[in-house]
Amino acid sequence: MPRFTEQEKEIINRKLLIEGEKLFAAHGLKKVTVDDLVAAVNISKGSFYAFYPSKEHLYVEINFRLQKELFTNIETTIKGRKYENHRDLTKDVITLGVTGLINSPILSQIDLSLMDYLQRKLSPDIFDSHMHNDIRILKMLEDLGVIFTIPHTVIIKSLYSVLSCLEQFKEDKELNMIQNLLVNGIVQQVVAE
Repeated sequence: MPRFTEQEKEIINRKLLIEGEKLFAAHGLKKVTVDDLVAAVNISKGSFYAFYPSKEHLYVEINFRLQKELFTNIETTIKGRKYENHRDLTKDVITLGVTGLINSPILSQIDLSLMDYLQRKLSPDIFDSHMHNDIRILKMLEDLGVIFTIPHTVIIKSLYSVLSCLEQFKEDKELNMIQNLLVNGIVQQVVAE
């Protein structure tokens, strides 16, 4: 097992996150190998495994970091805006989130087949953590007075379905209209007046 100073560990981990993000964005999780990752960072395979048990763990770590950045940007954006009602606020938050996810080369890769793959490769507690992270944005809305009429998990799963649908229309000139229609429909169903 390689020995690194704390500073070396920090530098190597940062490089793994940066280079991993580039490789996963360009090629997707399944096509990137640990060999690709270690070559990009110039470390040995043994060193890689001192940081992450698998490439899937690194991928999820990158995904969580990008998602957290997206949620922070959404929170910052909505703080500077005024809303007439809770449905408009919720629609704006969901639209910002969906748009951010679609435009991210990494976050947009998440679909049902990739989720299934990751569930087979990773422990269930990682997925509980991921769902909790997704629910954070709904809790923020509740803190702003939004009342949801159905469970958070149902809302999040519905939004995953919207993302899957929108991904196939990513290059369509009517994408914004499709997105608005789907988001409006969900907001009307899940937010109390």
